[in-house]
Amino acid sequence: MDAAAVVGVVDGLSDDARARLGASVRRDGGVLMVAVTAEASPFFKRALGLESVGDDELAAVVEHYRSLGCTSFGILLNDAVEADPAVLARHGFRRGPGSPKLWRPGGPAIHSSSLRVEVTTDGELVADLTTRGFGWGPHLREWCAAPVGQEGWTHHVAYDGGAPVGIASTRRCGRSAWFGNGATLEQARGRGVHAALIARRIADAADCDHLVVETGDPPNRSFRNLERLGFTQVHHRTNWLWAEPLQTGSRPGTAAT
Repeated sequence: MDAAAVVGVVDGLSDDARARLGASVRRDGGVLMVAVTAEASPFFKRALGLESVGDDELAAVVEHYRSLGCTSFGILLNDAVEADPAVLARHGFRRGPGSPKLWRPGGPAIHSSSLRVEVTTDGELVADLTTRGFGWGPHLREWCAAPVGQEGWTHHVAYDGGAPVGIASTRRCGRSAWFGNGATLEQARGRGVHAALIARRIADAADCDHLVVETGDPPNRSFRNLERLGFTQVHHRTNWLWAEPLQTGSRPGTAAT
């Protein structure tokens, strides 16, 4: 679901925005290579779906991103895939942070909150809350707003009083729903915004059979919120990061920050 969501974002960009961001998606068999070259973080330049991690596969990924002029990128690799760290290191990759994937069936979730959560189709509001919540630069506003109004996408805003303080999205495909892009403004953290957004999305997707979401490795508050609202971890992926080798001849593998 997350790969389809990324494709949806890129497809939702105008031609001008795609050119400004250097946004592209390349499919090579089951491998999806996403790039937003205008953004330094390797989070926006990642390959998904590798089921084999040998010299040929890694060389093809490195060649693709270097052909785009990328100096850092990553591979999001399911831990169930057999991968030799020595082979990854030989191609310049180092282990980065993990990303658990969690699942729950559709159905009600017990949660109470004083926050109000509403659906929005305001692309400017979505872009503003997402970039501010994640600390992204304004050049990514078009990326954040791209899926607003697309079929299958819903965006929810959390309000504390009359002030918008958080944002989250859902992408539905058949009877499955992917939850993503949950962000809370810094001044509103610790007030239950994340949990309120999860609970509302669960309620709105009650007719789905499968709800899936990703977060960072525990311990973290998001993981705890998801578990309290009925999600369980079903598998884990690791970000393997690549960066341009230093000219001094130092060992490669330090990711851009």
